[in-house]
Amino acid sequence: MSVDYEGSEYAITVVEIIMENIVDAIHNRTVEVRLPRSNS
Repeated sequence: MSVDYEGSEYAITVVEIIMENIVDAIHNRTVEVRLPRSNS
């Protein structure tokens, strides 16, 4: 049971990290696209 619990917890952590990476990528792209236009 402990192995299954750790496995599921690890999977959830991986999903959270992937989601955070996707959100960060989206924010970084929007920032990179908007900043040059607003500055120039």
